[in-house]
Amino acid sequence: LLHNAIDYKRFHKGQRHFKLDAQGNFRIVSVGSLVDKKNQQFLVDIMLALLPMIPNVQIDVLGDGPNHGRIAEKIKQYNLQDRVILHGNVNNVEDYLHQAHVYVHPATYEPFGLVLIEAMAAGLPCVCLDGRGNRDVIEDNKNGYIFSKADPKLFANCILQLLQNPVKLQELSSYAIQYASAYDMPLYINRLTELYKMN
Repeated sequence: LLHNAIDYKRFHKGQRHFKLDAQGNFRIVSVGSLVDKKNQQFLVDIMLALLPMIPNVQIDVLGDGPNHGRIAEKIKQYNLQDRVILHGNVNNVEDYLHQAHVYVHPATYEPFGLVLIEAMAAGLPCVCLDGRGNRDVIEDNKNGYIFSKADPKLFANCILQLLQNPVKLQELSSYAIQYASAYDMPLYINRLTELYKMN
């Protein structure tokens, strides 16, 4: 099995030094097409669980798709327009990753999860739902956390612990960067070339 690869240099900009943004927000980011299996509506549930514990928290949602209206309506229903922000498709995903503290992936099904590798390359621990394919890339308690149940309280408590434990956040970040480096495109090309030579 030869997994896909990323442009590691695009996302990796060295070791992370985490601090709150200019507004004092602890920032979460999530990337994916707004379709059923990506399950972005669950991000609103996570935010509702987080707010009593972390009042200054923001989730940046990158991507677009047929569920945009439904997700926007749920955000509006709970008056979270300034907390869960739908940015649509962007060309500078890496900038959002580097402004964030944690990557959250709520997908119910994920064949592999290349975006998780990109987030790790940017030094983000990944907190995700078990979408099956992402089991291959999440090493629990090392580069992130993976949950079998879509329980917003589980996600919120996990994120809170990372905010309250900067040493652990830094430890996960450093390992995530190291882990993602194995998926750099030149390494992938070399492995693919070797496979062709074997045949």
